[in-house]
Order: sequence, then C-alpha cells, then structure tokens
Amino acid sequence: MITALSACSMNEDSVAQVSTFLGTAGVAWTTANGDTDPLFDRPQALLLDDTGQLLVSDHRRIRRVIIRAMPGGPSIGTVQRFVPGPNSEPAARVSQWIGGGVQGMALDPRNGNIVISDTAWSRVVVFTRDGEYVTHYGATSGVFRDEEDMHVDGPGNLAIFYGPAGVTVDQSGNIFVAEMWNNRIRKIDTNGYVSTFAGSIKDYREGRGPNAYFQGPVGLTMDNQGNLIVADTWNMVIRYITPKGDTGIYASFKDSWGFRDGESQIARIRLPQHLFFDKNTENLYFSDSDIHAVRVVNRGRKMPFPLSTEENPLDWTIIGNKTTEQPCSTRCMNRQNRLPECCILDTEWYYCRDPECFCPHQPFVIMGRHIQTIAGHRGIPERPFFIGRGHRDGPWDLAQFNSPRGIVVTDRDVMYVADFDNHVIRRIDR
Repeated sequence: MITALSACSMNEDSVAQVSTFLGTAGVAWTTANGDTDPLFDRPQALLLDDTGQLLVSDHRRIRRVIIRAMPGGPSIGTVQRFVPGPNSEPAARVSQWIGGGVQGMALDPRNGNIVISDTAWSRVVVFTRDGEYVTHYGATSGVFRDEEDMHVDGPGNLAIFYGPAGVTVDQSGNIFVAEMWNNRIRKIDTNGYVSTFAGSIKDYREGRGPNAYFQGPVGLTMDNQGNLIVADTWNMVIRYITPKGDTGIYASFKDSWGFRDGESQIARIRLPQHLFFDKNTENLYFSDSDIHAVRVVNRGRKMPFPLSTEENPLDWTIIGNKTTEQPCSTRCMNRQNRLPECCILDTEWYYCRDPECFCPHQPFVIMGRHIQTIAGHRGIPERPFFIGRGHRDGPWDLAQFNSPRGIVVTDRDVMYVADFDNHVIRRIDR
C-alpha cells in the first residue's frame, strides 16, 4: 500500500485513517432534532476557537463541539449551541444575524472573537467567543437592484457585499473577505471601513489590486508572512496576495482542471474550496470538492541524493528558500559544531547540496511546493468529475467523501473535515 507523504509533524511512515467523528452519513439534521443533537445538515465551515474547541456551521447555525479525549479510546465530541449565545434571546433570534450558508469563519487573534461570512445574506458578522453578537458589516440582506449595487465600498453599515465566502483576520484585527459572487477580495479595517483589496472583474489575471482578476474565490487564509492565500475556485488554482496587493500563483496553474499529485507546476486540482494554513509546518490544506478529496500543498518535499545531473538539472531550493552555491569540501560536522557552508540545519535534518557530503542523517534536499492527496479517492486525470464520491471510512486511499468543505488541523496533528453532502464531520488520524 502506498503511504501518504507527511503533511504535518505527523509520522511520515504512517497511513492516514479516516473515520466518522460526528453525525450519521446520509441523515440530515432537522428542526425536530434540537441544537445539541449530533446530526448535521450540510456542514460547511470549520474553525478551532482560542480554547481549541471546534465550531461548525450548518443550517443557519453555528454550533460548538467540545472534544474530549477518552482514556484508552478515541476522542468524543459533545455538541452545544454557539449562536445565539447562552445569554441571547430565544433561538429564533439567530435568523436576525445568519441568513444561511455560512462559508467562512475566522478567529480574531486579539480577543478571540469569531468572524463569520453569511453568504446568503451577503454580510460579515462578528460574535464574541461565547456567541454573543458584536457587530456586522454589509448594508443589505441579499437584495440587489442592479449590478452596480453588488459592490459598494465605504463604512461598514453602508458597504455592500455579494456572496462573501472565506474570511481571515490578521494580527492587527483587519478582516479580509473572499467575495465568491463578486470576484473580489475585500478588506474591513479596524475602524469598520470596507475597501476592495484585490480583484475587479470575473476573469483571470495577475496584478496589483484591481488589476488582478479572480473567478469565484471561496477559501481564504493567511501565511506567516502576512500574505493572503486564495482558493480561486473557478480558475482552478490557488493564488497568493502580498500585503501590498500583488498577486501570484501559490499552487498548481490556471485551469488545471483535473487530478494529479506532484510538483506544483504540474499538479492538477479541480475545485479548491476551503483552506487551512498550518502555521507550524507552513503546509496548506485544501478541500478539492469535485474530486471529493482532502489535499495538501507541502512547503517542500524531501528528496534523497543524488538528484541533479548535467543532463537533468533540478531546482535546489531548500526549506525557507535558503540555498548555497558553495560545494562541500569536507564532511558535515555534528550539531554542536560549525557546519560547512554547504549544509543547512532545519529542525531535525541537515540538508546538503553536494551528494558527496556526509550529514549526520541521510541527506535530503527540499524541492519546491508539492501537492499531495491526504485522503479521499485519488480520481482519474481524464475523468475529474464525481470520481470516488460516497462515504467510506478506512485508509486514506480507500476512504470516500462527498463534497468535502471546511478543514482544521489540531495541535495534536488530527484533522477534522466537514463532509458536506454526507452531513457528517470526518476525522483523519496519522
């Protein structure tokens, strides 16, 4: 059996195992079940709050899942109401703030507030960590008169969004929103002013600010350097936006349209949706919903020497974009001593440019970004639609999803996935 490459700080020789954590496949929650019933109705966005508990959006609600590890057994989840909070008015009042289709949730690192995008009612809403309403941005509830009304910048109570999806919050508290139906990335500053950060028309083009074009962006997250990462869903590519607003390709390529694992330049993706950036490993996880798979963009891939020849030169990119041009003239010394210029230490490994150089561990280089399937049916490159759709627990290459959406990775290297059309929350262990 083929084992998946490491995507976290997980054991690289282990095989990902997929299980159903909460819910019953094919059984949707109804109003007769109650908010604490562990059934779901097309769960979409997932978020870990500042206490490490899981938030799930489904059916015009957000619910909190209290995860508890059981001695000698698997973790269990207890479902609680999150919105409206415990001190709010009766549950019906939630309809005042959530119209349906919450596709994005983000944590404000300053205070633990939860920021959500209400796609159906085209607004962004902020709640406390306890589920109490704080404020919202967006002047309407999904009613538009003409196309110009779909995009209005200005103060939060006057600005107009159109289909907000992914959201993320930077360290200063600025909110960024991927507008799926408006093909833009919007910014809400700490004074509540809404502006257009990037994008203008529905198309594809790299550029700065309005000179960049998107097509139905859904997922949005931020890396350790403050760059936004965007799932440009209908352009079938993952892109980045620098703090100055310049765009570029993060993984795969425009209209990659299909399935293929491998180096980013040749890998294919179909419909990238929700994103999760692991700030510890700098790996980017994403749901590829049309091929029903959970995948990862590794920051780099270990490759054993020798790699490069005069006939087949390869990129010698090292983790962190560190490189060295000076060949090794002596053997690498141990961790306590000074290393020659050809060796770079990264966490546990020494990386050597010269295959003749000896390192304390087997020498590897790190190639550029690499896309790997974590779990779900691997699909067929020539037939990217609806391959492997279903519900099956088990090893990563046999497990099946049905339009996976939100993804989170815990500090214990456990992944949770919103399995949208199966109405369940899945768990991936390695």
